[in-house]
Amino acid sequence: MSHKKYNILISIFSLIAAGVIGWKMNSLRLWGDLPLFFFLAIWISIVLFIENYKNATNSTNYFLILSSLSGLLLSLSFPPFGLSPLLILGLVPLFYIQDKASKDNQSALFYIYNAFVLWNIYDTYWVANAALIPGMVAIWLNSFFMLAPWIGASWVGNYLPKVKWWSFILFWISFEFLHLNWEISWPWLTLGNAWSSIPSCIQWIEYTGTLGISIWILLLNVFIYVFFFQENIHFRSIHSFFSPFYRRLVFVLLLLLLPVIFSLFRYNSFLAEGKYGEVCLVQPNYEPHYEKFAVPEMDQITSLLFFLKHALVIPVDLYGLIKSEMIIELLHFMILLNHILTFLS
Repeated sequence: MSHKKYNILISIFSLIAAGVIGWKMNSLRLWGDLPLFFFLAIWISIVLFIENYKNATNSTNYFLILSSLSGLLLSLSFPPFGLSPLLILGLVPLFYIQDKASKDNQSALFYIYNAFVLWNIYDTYWVANAALIPGMVAIWLNSFFMLAPWIGASWVGNYLPKVKWWSFILFWISFEFLHLNWEISWPWLTLGNAWSSIPSCIQWIEYTGTLGISIWILLLNVFIYVFFFQENIHFRSIHSFFSPFYRRLVFVLLLLLLPVIFSLFRYNSFLAEGKYGEVCLVQPNYEPHYEKFAVPEMDQITSLLFFLKHALVIPVDLYGLIKSEMIIELLHFMILLNHILTFLS
């Protein structure tokens, strides 16, 4: 059986699976992880259909496998999976696809987009638990925005091939900065945020911010690709410790490990300074999809006040200025003020 027939069968099976999962979701109030499998089934069906329509070859199938691998590496690097070190290889397969497709006069954007859609599905499918359609729009639209740095780097590569992937770093960081500061910001998949699972390894974030971590990750991806995949390496010479292969390997390891070693030293030698204080956290524990918006606001405030009265047994300072009794009196005043405003309106 040809690979096209296999693709058609898998596409049909995925579409049926999406229908079954969608029917199951329609009968449930809370979906849990079902949107993940729903979105994956839909996307697999779409991708394989497009591959057949494009008259896919062995090389394009290889591109599809590599882009899916990249999407998996990027996804596993972020919470809740938290395998952050995988991120230093997450973009390498996409660099290879881009360069190989350019040499063959093909467009790589579809395969790069596939990686980003898989990444967004795996790590942000949970948004659909709040609203299905907005969740779908967020996943596929954010994946589309991520293509902008690749288009910019490809344009630079047409005129300055040697700086193509170095310009990609600039384009990607510009994209992340814009994505954090405009009206439809989406901070979850900022590359630097992946290392939140291992905070002891990124203590230097206090100097560079999250974008500094992103630059470090991008540099590692570019150096690994340029050193070991883009340029021709004579592997016969790797028996010599002073060969180009080993010099490049040592450089990449230093770029990876020196910031981590500094962070671990700072993390383990840190001493807290300043005054200690007590903090009180109150959680009414409303179910966020239905109960939260069905309970009247005044009932929620009254419930919060009840918990506060029982929680603040020991006087607690708020930044050392306001006592717990004052907090309760302030809440009483806010409730009274809210009653007055409701009556007047």
